[in-house]
Amino acid sequence: METHLQSIILAYKSDPESVYNTWFINNEDRLKAFRTIKSGVSRGVKAIEHGMFGSDYKGSPLETVVTAIAEQKQVFEGAAHPRYLRERREQTGLRPILKAMRLSRKCQSRPAGNRPSG
Repeated sequence: METHLQSIILAYKSDPESVYNTWFINNEDRLKAFRTIKSGVSRGVKAIEHGMFGSDYKGSPLETVVTAIAEQKQVFEGAAHPRYLRERREQTGLRPILKAMRLSRKCQSRPAGNRPSG
Protein backbone atom coordinates (compact mmCIF):
# COMPACT_ATOMS: atom_id res chain seq x y z
CA MET A 1 0.00 0.00 0.00
CA GLU A 2 2.87 2.37 0.77
CA THR A 3 4.21 1.98 -2.78
CA HIS A 4 0.75 2.77 -4.21
CA LEU A 5 0.53 5.90 -2.03
CA GLN A 6 4.03 6.95 -3.07
CA SER A 7 3.13 6.59 -6.76
CA ILE A 8 0.01 8.74 -6.21
CA ILE A 9 2.10 11.41 -4.48
CA LEU A 10 4.74 11.39 -7.24
CA ALA A 11 2.07 11.68 -9.95
CA TYR A 12 0.47 14.56 -8.06
CA LYS A 13 3.78 16.39 -7.61
CA SER A 14 4.72 15.92 -11.28
CA ASP A 15 1.43 17.39 -12.55
CA PRO A 16 2.25 21.04 -13.44
CA GLU A 17 -1.40 22.05 -12.94
CA SER A 18 -1.77 20.43 -9.51
CA VAL A 19 -2.41 22.55 -6.44
CA TYR A 20 1.00 21.43 -5.19
CA ASN A 21 2.76 23.13 -8.11
CA THR A 22 0.49 26.15 -8.52
CA TRP A 23 -0.15 26.97 -4.88
CA PHE A 24 2.65 25.70 -2.61
CA ILE A 25 5.92 25.90 -4.52
CA ASN A 26 8.00 28.98 -3.61
CA ASN A 27 5.31 30.42 -1.37
CA GLU A 28 6.48 30.30 2.25
CA ASP A 29 3.15 31.38 3.80
CA ARG A 30 1.23 28.69 1.99
CA LEU A 31 3.91 26.08 2.73
CA LYS A 32 3.53 26.93 6.42
CA ALA A 33 -0.25 26.51 6.14
CA PHE A 34 0.24 23.21 4.31
CA ARG A 35 2.46 21.93 7.13
CA THR A 36 -0.20 22.95 9.66
CA ILE A 37 -2.91 21.17 7.64
CA LYS A 38 -0.74 18.07 7.25
CA SER A 39 0.00 18.03 10.97
CA GLY A 40 -3.69 18.51 11.86
CA VAL A 41 -4.78 15.69 9.55
CA SER A 42 -2.09 13.45 11.03
CA ARG A 43 -3.27 14.22 14.58
CA GLY A 44 -6.86 13.57 13.47
CA VAL A 45 -5.97 10.18 12.02
CA LYS A 46 -4.05 9.22 15.18
CA ALA A 47 -6.97 10.33 17.37
CA ILE A 48 -9.34 8.21 15.28
CA GLU A 49 -7.01 5.21 15.41
CA HIS A 50 -6.87 5.46 19.22
CA GLY A 51 -10.63 6.02 19.52
CA MET A 52 -10.17 9.51 20.97
CA PHE A 53 -11.47 11.76 18.18
CA GLY A 54 -14.71 12.63 19.97
CA SER A 55 -17.69 14.48 18.60
CA ASP A 56 -16.77 18.07 19.52
CA TYR A 57 -15.46 20.31 16.74
CA LYS A 58 -14.01 22.90 19.13
CA GLY A 59 -10.48 21.91 20.10
CA SER A 60 -10.39 18.94 17.71
CA PRO A 61 -7.68 18.30 15.10
CA LEU A 62 -10.34 19.04 12.48
CA GLU A 63 -10.67 22.59 13.86
CA THR A 64 -6.93 23.12 13.30
CA VAL A 65 -7.23 21.93 9.71
CA VAL A 66 -10.33 24.03 8.93
CA THR A 67 -8.77 27.13 10.54
CA ALA A 68 -5.58 26.76 8.48
CA ILE A 69 -7.63 26.33 5.31
CA ALA A 70 -9.87 29.28 6.18
CA GLU A 71 -6.81 31.50 6.57
CA GLN A 72 -6.04 30.98 2.90
CA LYS A 73 -8.49 33.74 1.96
CA GLN A 74 -7.65 33.75 -1.74
CA VAL A 75 -9.05 30.24 -2.07
CA PHE A 76 -11.46 29.77 0.81
CA GLU A 77 -13.14 33.09 1.56
CA GLY A 78 -15.73 32.57 4.26
CA ALA A 79 -14.72 29.01 5.18
CA ALA A 80 -14.15 29.73 8.88
CA HIS A 81 -17.12 27.57 9.88
CA PRO A 82 -17.15 23.82 9.08
CA ARG A 83 -20.49 23.97 7.26
CA TYR A 84 -18.90 26.18 4.59
CA LEU A 85 -16.24 23.55 4.04
CA ARG A 86 -18.86 21.07 2.78
CA GLU A 87 -19.30 23.14 -0.41
CA ARG A 88 -15.56 23.46 -0.98
CA ARG A 89 -14.17 20.09 -0.03
CA GLU A 90 -14.55 18.53 -3.48
CA GLN A 91 -12.47 21.33 -4.98
CA THR A 92 -9.68 20.93 -2.42
CA GLY A 93 -9.19 17.21 -2.27
CA LEU A 94 -10.36 17.12 1.35
CA ARG A 95 -13.36 14.93 0.58
CA PRO A 96 -11.34 11.66 0.53
CA ILE A 97 -9.61 12.63 3.79
CA LEU A 98 -12.86 13.46 5.55
CA LYS A 99 -14.50 10.30 4.18
CA ALA A 100 -11.59 8.17 5.44
CA MET A 101 -11.87 9.83 8.85
CA ARG A 102 -15.61 9.04 9.00
CA LEU A 103 -15.09 5.43 7.88
CA SER A 104 -12.31 4.90 10.38
CA ARG A 105 -14.46 6.33 13.13
CA LYS A 106 -17.36 4.03 12.19
CA CYS A 107 -15.04 1.01 12.33
CA GLN A 108 -13.75 2.11 15.74
CA SER A 109 -17.27 2.21 17.16
CA ARG A 110 -18.18 -1.30 15.96
CA PRO A 111 -17.51 -4.39 18.08
CA ALA A 112 -14.50 -6.34 16.81
CA GLY A 113 -16.65 -9.18 15.41
CA ASN A 114 -18.74 -6.79 13.27
CA ARG A 115 -15.87 -4.95 11.57
CA PRO A 116 -15.54 -5.41 7.83
CA SER A 117 -12.55 -7.48 6.78
CA GLY A 118 -9.97 -6.26 4.31
